[in-house]
Amino acid sequence: MGTADIVPGVSGGTMALVLGIYKQFVEAIKSFDLIWLKSCLNLNLREIQNRPHFNFLIPLIFGVACAIVFFTKIISLPSLLITNPETIYALFSGLVLGSAIILLKDATDVSMLYRVSLVFGGLSFGMLVLTVAPTNLPDNTATLFLAGVLATSAMVLPGVSGSLILLIIGKYATILNALSTFDLHLLIPFSMGALTGLITMSRVLSWIINQHHLSFRLVMCGFLTASLYKIWPFQNREYFESDGVMQLLSATPYIPELNPSTFYALLWALSGLALVIWVTSRAIKPYIRFEKEIKHK
Repeated sequence: MGTADIVPGVSGGTMALVLGIYKQFVEAIKSFDLIWLKSCLNLNLREIQNRPHFNFLIPLIFGVACAIVFFTKIISLPSLLITNPETIYALFSGLVLGSAIILLKDATDVSMLYRVSLVFGGLSFGMLVLTVAPTNLPDNTATLFLAGVLATSAMVLPGVSGSLILLIIGKYATILNALSTFDLHLLIPFSMGALTGLITMSRVLSWIINQHHLSFRLVMCGFLTASLYKIWPFQNREYFESDGVMQLLSATPYIPELNPSTFYALLWALSGLALVIWVTSRAIKPYIRFEKEIKHK
């Protein structure tokens, strides 16, 4: 799940479905409730230790942490985004397109008109977000806190990538560089926002998934499709340096000429597309069990 959430376009929630632990994941987050908070205030150590699903969460968090260290210390994705943008963004585009296809493919229980209208709604909303969302927001406490809320809220959802949200608002490289250098000035507000997003937004998202699961997937399909404009690999990108970190200033998409470099990028895009479809296809059985549990409720 940690590897999936670092890479824009792949959802940690999707990986939880692949592994058959999605329901446990949501319930583990929800176990940090008001009863647990009251126990903390009353210093009820037994309730503090026993109520949250620590047996599930501790190994999960350890695995996520290992993935983050690997992709910031051993293979630096922020550096690759600057040195090899066409290749990396092509891979990301394939991952996002694959996620959108899977979301649409699973929505077969409704009419074509219903599917088209919701996907178009998500597409329109996504384009609105992409055109109004600035990519050079300052790295202040409020912005980093909001980035944490948005990223972890998206992480809970199958098919929605928290790192893609960071990429859209221009904080992907900032956060990964902060993780690589352990910059607490940036990590503390982001972590507080991430914790807030997990504890509070997971309850809202859990209700949406249970009550309007299919509709939400279709809207997310449109939103992911719109995000392809943001991560189109062939763009004239301008960067500026801020506190030793390269930040994306502007990006203008263009249609590339057919040359070996273009075909190489397209190969990476197809690889990303195939990877998402292959990985998600292995989640069909756990996903069906999850859907049956929702309908039973």
